Amino acid sequence: SSEINTQKLFSYTQDAGAIYASFKQQYNIDLIAEQGKMHWDVFKALFDGLDENTYFRRILDIRRKDVSDLQGKELTSAIEAQNYYELDENKTVEAQEAKVASFADSLKALAQS
Repeated sequence: SSEINTQKLFSYTQDAGAIYASFKQQYNIDLIAEQGKMHWDVFKALFDGLDENTYFRRILDIRRKDVSDLQGKELTSAIEAQNYYELDENKTVEAQEAKVASFADSLKALAQS
């Protein structure tokens, strides 16, 4: 069974600065100056076309990096980067899941005593 990752990789709100910087970097477009002028379809096409050297795409690569094969300092660095760039809404979900898991462990311990 293939596990589907439902975790969001980006947020237009939280990543606004990185998206702005990436448009400026790759296209030399000032998105603030283009507000109300650029059609959504144009923005979306340019957004989808951002290359891997842009700030935004580097953040996406960090977020989706598989750390399961990493060890030591490389693992620590990757996890720290993922935590730094993690979306707030995903942190909330993970925090809730951690609380549920902790509660379940507490119940198991209680049942075994």
